[in-house]
Amino acid sequence: MNKKYFAALLVTSSLSLGSAMAAQTDETSQLVEKQVLSWMNVEVVKQSSIIQKMVFDCQFYSATPVLKSPDGSESSFGRYQFYSHDGVLGSMTEPYTTQPLPELQLCIKSGFQVTNQDQAQLLFEAIETVYPNDSMFDQNYAKEIIKKEKEWHLIDGEIFDDKKGYVIKVNDKGHVTKVIRSLNL
Repeated sequence: MNKKYFAALLVTSSLSLGSAMAAQTDETSQLVEKQVLSWMNVEVVKQSSIIQKMVFDCQFYSATPVLKSPDGSESSFGRYQFYSHDGVLGSMTEPYTTQPLPELQLCIKSGFQVTNQDQAQLLFEAIETVYPNDSMFDQNYAKEIIKKEKEWHLIDGEIFDDKKGYVIKVNDKGHVTKVIRSLNL
């Protein structure tokens, strides 16, 4: 057999075998992926409360990914918040630091005003239905509401001797113009 012909045949065979192995690997990878995906589930809970209906124009949902192992055990990880506003679904900012919460502000009813302590309390309780304070350090903390010039501080705990909670900025008529989660009130 001609050496050039044999070398070409060897290279062609190697490439064909490599392609077949790659196709097999891709197919096997897809089967593994499909199997693992069958273990995953997402639990979605629609939040519903009278207080939310009084303050917000949005519907809120929480989603928790759940992994069901082949041995039958389950573990969940994370909790993600979503809102639906005028037929549009969006994800909520999860406040871990001092930061604005534009989705929460978007969801406040346009006619809702915060001009007195009772309205501030109503807003505070509505926010807590969306963002529950699950910190064990704040369980016994007496919540506070403080009126400042054109803003309200809704305090739900402490972190390193600083008060934390929400800053609600309002205009002259008491309409909410900005909602901020703050770790330094």
